Amino acid sequence: MQDGAIQQFNEGGHLSEFRFGRYDLNVDELTGKPSFSGGTEQTSFGLVAQALAAKSWPPEITAELLRRSVEALRVIAICLLVAALAMFPSGDRRPAQVPMEFVVLGAAFVERGFGTFVPLPGPLAQASGPLLLAFAALALLAFRLQIFSGMPQRRSA
Repeated sequence: MQDGAIQQFNEGGHLSEFRFGRYDLNVDELTGKPSFSGGTEQTSFGLVAQALAAKSWPPEITAELLRRSVEALRVIAICLLVAALAMFPSGDRRPAQVPMEFVVLGAAFVERGFGTFVPLPGPLAQASGPLLLAFAALALLAFRLQIFSGMPQRRSA
């Protein structure tokens, strides 16, 4: 959100207002379960330092670090998909049937759905969607790069 305000009336009927130039709020914090850090902005380095200081890795810390790693993998997978789709322009000048933005949004929704309803066993359950998207993007990239088509044969005249 940018250039906004939050207004509310208190018990005494007085209006209070909070204005901001920019306010970033993760959607996961609104819809998902609360994170281990309890809403505080504790960095991953801080979580690792906390685990090293305690000389044990509690399941809460490892789950939070895994959740953050899966988010990074999701971003990398979406970037790979965009690269596979847009990196090689074609000579075909027809307008696209579906805008690339819709394809990427659709892939992100499929990735979230796959990750929710078809989880991998074990600790990688959260990573099933991003792994599927990353493998699909890498396969598309390999196809577009023609990695498995072999070297072109030079014909002698």
